[in-house]
Amino acid sequence: MKEFAYRIEDMTKGYYVVVTFEADNETVKEFDRLMRINSNIVRYMIIKQDEN
Repeated sequence: MKEFAYRIEDMTKGYYVVVTFEADNETVKEFDRLMRINSNIVRYMIIKQDEN
């Protein structure tokens, strides 16, 4: 468990997780929807990575 750089919704500690995956646009939209409705997830960010 890591200490957050700043307080988020009265929380000061949590886990940072990085996930890399390949998916089509509809799957990414569903993943985004699930992240928004899960109360255990404080913050998240989805980034499109350029192909090398």
